[in-house]
Parts: sequence; structure tokens; C-alpha cells
Amino acid sequence: MKGRIVSKFGGSLLRNKKSFLEVSFYITNLIQKYNVVPVVSAPKGVTNTLIKLYEERNEETILNLKNRYKEILKGISNLNIREEAFKLLNDELKRLKENITYDQFVSTGENHSGIILSHFLKNLGYNSIYIDGYKVGIIVDSKGVIKEDLSVKNVKESLEKYLNDDVIPIVGGFVGKELETGSYKLLGRNSTDVTGAIVAAAIRADYEIVKDVPGIYIVEPKYGRTKVISKLSYEEAGELTWRGIEAIHPLAIKIAKTHNIIIKVKNLKSEASTLICRETATNYRNPIAGVSARKFYLLTINDELMNTPEGRGYLTSVTEILSSNGVDVYDVATSANEISITISPKHMFISKRRVELILKENLEKKGYKPNVKGKNVGALSVTGEFLKHNTTVLEHLIMVLGKNNIEILMIAKSSSSSNLIFIIKVGKLKKAINAIYKEFFR
Repeated sequence: MKGRIVSKFGGSLLRNKKSFLEVSFYITNLIQKYNVVPVVSAPKGVTNTLIKLYEERNEETILNLKNRYKEILKGISNLNIREEAFKLLNDELKRLKENITYDQFVSTGENHSGIILSHFLKNLGYNSIYIDGYKVGIIVDSKGVIKEDLSVKNVKESLEKYLNDDVIPIVGGFVGKELETGSYKLLGRNSTDVTGAIVAAAIRADYEIVKDVPGIYIVEPKYGRTKVISKLSYEEAGELTWRGIEAIHPLAIKIAKTHNIIIKVKNLKSEASTLICRETATNYRNPIAGVSARKFYLLTINDELMNTPEGRGYLTSVTEILSSNGVDVYDVATSANEISITISPKHMFISKRRVELILKENLEKKGYKPNVKGKNVGALSVTGEFLKHNTTVLEHLIMVLGKNNIEILMIAKSSSSSNLIFIIKVGKLKKAINAIYKEFFR
């Protein structure tokens, strides 16, 4: 009896005739061992095109998409199948002139990928059908929260009939059905990983995320050439992706952990890959799984009232003020009269006012006398399960950074975390990452 596998393909693998052919042949090879459910993003660059097109309808842009797809469809040798695909794509492009919602409009790119890929597979002799995330049963509420259990139940009911009849169902990512209104609802950028995880949970399948890189690197490629990580625990992968490595959506990892699904991150050709599962490859000798980096904005609040009876609940007041203004807090460090907090640089300004000023004014209303400063910083995240227990690694990392003249502005770590955060000057990120890689991995 065949196993089942969900294969998620991003837009970088769905860009032209050659890449659609490569993905099609890859799927047909999998079919020898598995019942396959491909999950697709929009063709490379199409989502951004659709966002602009929604704001300003442009016949030339639609014509360019039509010509691009006509060129891709030349990879289908059977003229009848090619013409059927082009008719369906043309119908989709006509809908871009209709009065449909933003979410439905922008998510049509996934439909384009699904229609093209299903007809490439038909051309190779396989029965295939495309279903978007809305119709397959992904449910999301008005706040954008995916209703996981209901989605899993719906997707299982939608797909089982096709799998039992040897039909390859291709599922579109990026969109679902809003619980309250029944309308199309976007799941957010890079969310096709999440759709894939829900599909894998629903049909109890293996899950692979196929990319244009052979796995998750120890260090992000933009900071230097490093090895692919062979294995990450769910917690390690969650920390790395939340902190800056964009290899996989953090929510996909959470869903996979809940349903005990092993995720394989790989490309079409390489033997290398990264497994994400319950186990870690770290140990006392090799305690670090990976290193990620991200730019943050560091808020420092000084107030002599902190270390007094009047200052009780000061940190709570700070986080509540930020939260009420839509600002997420990433890291916190405290001392007697100082609180340091990292936030996203996009929240430096709130309604065109500096966040420092908003924080200061609201704290003063509570009777405090804060001095609030902010600056751009770099956050270096060092991740590994064994960091929970191995305290000597922190000392070693501090020594390495010091030896390379990298000033540490703040350190954050909870007792149960597999993550160490070093806040440093933003211009020192690359130097710090390379120093740590050289010390621990070479």
C-alpha cells in the first residue's frame, strides 16, 4: 500500500516552462511510492503583481500575465490539454476585471499555479484536479487566526475522495474561508507552508517543503556560505524561523508538532535536506543548531521609581502600553532602574509619532518619571536544545564576541528556552555571525 506525502512548492519553483516541467517530473517520480498532494504558491512574482493590479487595474499587466502563461503552457505537448489549461487561465484573468474582494483578487495567483501544474500532470498521463484553499476547507477567523481543528476536519473530507480514486489533488495556499462571513480570507504572506501542514495533518501524510535551497542553513546565506542543518527539533526550528530565518513559517512547525508530522525541507535535486522533528542533533560537544540574525529597535527606559514601592508593575505598564498600540515585544531585560525591550523597526513610529514619545507620555500619566531612548540594533539568535542545560556556552559566546571587539548591548534568555539572544550594534551582525560560525562549526 502506498504512503501519502504532501509536497509544498513555492513560487521560486513555479516561474517558467522549465521549472513547471521539473516540478511535474519530480511529482511523477514520487507517485511510484506515494499518493501525492502538491500544495502550491503563486508563480514567482505574481502575488506582488496582483497587489499592484488591485489598486490600479491595468490591461497591459493582465496581457503580460496571459503571455507569460501562454509561454509556460508550451511545455504541454498535448494540444487539447494545453488549450483546456489556457481557457481556464483566461477565465481566471477575466475575473481580475470583476468587482471581487481584495483577498479573493490577490489569491488568484495560486489558482494560476494550480491550473498550470494540474494540466502538466495530465499531459504526463495522470488525473489531477486543482482546489483552492477556500474550497478545500481552510477556516480562518476575522482576526486572521486559523481554526486548526476545523480546517483539518474539512480538508480530510475534501481530499479523501480524490486520493481513493487515484486523482492528484493540487491545493492552493495563501487563502481560506472566513469563519464569520464565509468570504475569502488571506492567511498572510509565506503562509502556504501552513496550508501544507494542515493538509498533511488531515490526510496523515509525510510533509516536505521543496525550495530552491537544499535545506535550512546553519547561518542564513546572506551572511556567508555554510552547511545545511541535518536535523532540528520543533523548538529549535521555531526559534530560528521566528528570529529571522525565513525557510519555513513558524505556524507550520507548530501544527506539525501537534500532529507529530516530520517536515523535510529540501530542493528538487540535492540529497541534502533538513528534518524537523522531535529530536535534536545537538549535544554537549555540539550545542548549537543554528544562528539567525535580524534587525530590531531597542527601547531603553530609565526611571528611579522602578526600584521603589511606587514602581511595582512598571514592566507590565510598559508592555501594556506597547500592546495597546499594536507593538509586539520580542526581548526584555531588566535591572534595578532600567528596562530594555526589543521591538520591530516598523514600530519606531505609531501614527507618525515616535514610539519613545508615546511610551513616555503614557508612563507619565501613571505617575512615573521615565527617560525613554531608542536605537536600531542587531539581534543575534543562537539556538540549540542543549543550551537549556549547558551554561558554559554562554560564557564561550561572550568570549568569542569580545575577542572580535563586538559590544554586547543586552542578553536575553529564559530558563527553559533553547535560545540565547545577543543585542549588538546593527553594523556588527555579519562579523558576529561569522565569528560564531568559525568558532563552533569549523
